[in-house]
Amino acid sequence: MGKIIGIDARKLENNKAGIGKYTFNLIREILEIDQHNTYILYTNNPVPIDFGKENCILKCLPVKARHRLTKKIKSPFWQNFNLRNKLIDDQVDIFFSPNFFKPLFYRGDAFLTIHDLTFITVPKAFSMIQRWYNRLFLFLSLQGRVEIFTVSNHSKQDILKHYGRIQENNVHITYCAVDTSMFKPLSKLDLDRNELVKKKYGLPDRYILFVGTIEPRKNLKSLLKSMSYLKKEGQSQLPLLICGSKGSGYQELIKQIEVLELKDQVKLTGYIADEDLPYLYANATLFVYPSLYEGFGIPPLEAMASGVPVITSNTSSIPEVVGEAAICIDPNNEKEMFEKISLLLNDTQLRDKLIKQGLERATFFRWSNSARRFLSVLNQHG
Repeated sequence: MGKIIGIDARKLENNKAGIGKYTFNLIREILEIDQHNTYILYTNNPVPIDFGKENCILKCLPVKARHRLTKKIKSPFWQNFNLRNKLIDDQVDIFFSPNFFKPLFYRGDAFLTIHDLTFITVPKAFSMIQRWYNRLFLFLSLQGRVEIFTVSNHSKQDILKHYGRIQENNVHITYCAVDTSMFKPLSKLDLDRNELVKKKYGLPDRYILFVGTIEPRKNLKSLLKSMSYLKKEGQSQLPLLICGSKGSGYQELIKQIEVLELKDQVKLTGYIADEDLPYLYANATLFVYPSLYEGFGIPPLEAMASGVPVITSNTSSIPEVVGEAAICIDPNNEKEMFEKISLLLNDTQLRDKLIKQGLERATFFRWSNSARRFLSVLNQHG
């Protein structure tokens, strides 16, 4: 008889960012391989996803929150009470959280994915309350019988460094990946659909692209300064498209665009639907991703799969992900970023080389490999 695995699947809701993509793709691949065990996916809102597998059950546990205070505590309340009680009722053998934490006072076996320790390594990107909350709840989540998954060797080393009691053989790497059937060069996409997307977003013929949530650690301030250098030098009038949800850095970004007089050169699209995103990548002239810290960093790989040359940071896990297929820079050095952008806009031979290497690199990571790693740990777990 197989095991029952209960999964916190809230990140399957719309507007999936990095953790949402990890959750969706890992579960999808696990279900393709494993028909023996039963997977119960718990959410607090209905999700428009059906994996179409008999051993996958979706359960929605709604929490009604009418007041402002209850809305703020809705997520931890759901996790620590609604979810915990349902895990016990359903006699779950193993609880899997793809998003760091398990319910408080849950005494069953748990698998947790710790994507990164940004709240420790880049503390300025978080408020004091956020840092305190993450430290406390992660510490509590690591108590008991726990297996840890993470998305890069860099993140694994960070976990071992900051949580010395954790044994190395209890930390397993399940790399993120990119769906190359979805993200591909423009010549392989639906050209009629492409024209509709270009019209929908008013895409220019050439542009520089950034994709990611607008938050301080994405370091968009350095990218904007580099764009201002390009403008002053008269080397490029290419617009910058910033595609992503409004995070904690949005207001500061708007102010900086005004200060640097880049209103005519920067376009904020907001969150891009999954079906449109491949087209925004494939039409880009250049992709720039100057993040200060990433547990993995999926967007550079998506750009590579789309046949777009990439400039990105030389920090955290990013060099591990992009290998030799991108130009890696100091994300705090705006002059260097400006110089590399200028170089790629003018050096056709280098662009072609990076595009070719990028297409190869994008196939190096596969969700199926990460699913097999997860199942290997599951099968060995007594």
